[in-house]
Amino acid sequence: MKKIFPGYYKYTKDEVKKIWNNCFFVFDTSVLLSMYSCTKESNRSFLDILEKIKDKIKIPYHVALEYHNNLFNVIKQTKIDPVSRQVNNLDNSIDFINKNKNTLNIDPSDISNLKKITEKIKSYLCEHKSFDCEEKNKLSEVLSESVLPEKTEEQLKKIEEEAKIRYDKKIPPGYKDNNKKNNNKYGDYIIWKNIIELAKAKRKNIVFITEDKKTDWFVEDSVPQPYLINEFIFNTKKKICIYTIKEFIQNYSEVFKDSNLSKLAKELQEPINIIEDTEQYQNDYDEDNNNDEESVG
Repeated sequence: MKKIFPGYYKYTKDEVKKIWNNCFFVFDTSVLLSMYSCTKESNRSFLDILEKIKDKIKIPYHVALEYHNNLFNVIKQTKIDPVSRQVNNLDNSIDFINKNKNTLNIDPSDISNLKKITEKIKSYLCEHKSFDCEEKNKLSEVLSESVLPEKTEEQLKKIEEEAKIRYDKKIPPGYKDNNKKNNNKYGDYIIWKNIIELAKAKRKNIVFITEDKKTDWFVEDSVPQPYLINEFIFNTKKKICIYTIKEFIQNYSEVFKDSNLSKLAKELQEPINIIEDTEQYQNDYDEDNNNDEESVG
């Protein structure tokens, strides 16, 4: 029965090693964006992993497009906004202290020095609003040769037509995004199609890493949809592992004998709410642009 319904059976450790020995690693948008909320230590650890396997990494064009469309907002939410809020709080505290300086016999020069500090921090924030940060540049360098070619408009139209039929029948992946307002509703299926084509063309197994935990990808947190495993195996004659970040790092640790990555797995899972909020931001952004175009017309 396992040969007929392989998606319902977990790989053995030996099977996982064989898959990893002849595979491409494909990272979803959510994983690439998650690194912006890590500590510097964990960020370096994640980039070190990518550096070690970079010759085997493939990034679908649609993933790279989503990543860059969401990049500035994620950097703003994870790096700029938290500091900005604290600076505003500090300004309010200094104002309060200034109003009561006579009662407390505080030297006005001390108040002035505090204000200078907040102004200096604000200047740092202004500089950072260029969104030019170490993580972005390093990730771009590591993945410089990894992005797959863009699909033509004709190819995308055909894939989207396939997606519509599948979504109506609730065939994974992607149908859970059917209510999205922008064209990105078909993004998951475009990525899935890309993965299958890549495996067939290069005769490689695939290790796909995503933090999209909706039920059209995972039955449970670490259990991928059996339909996806079956479809992949029967179409490509190769095998696929679909992991969350935690599962990927656990298996990476076992395959490459690195036992110091548990903290990294935890940190990389934390920013997913930010990424989901960013997708809503992107929906709103696209809707505003469409309204502007209609107004111009």
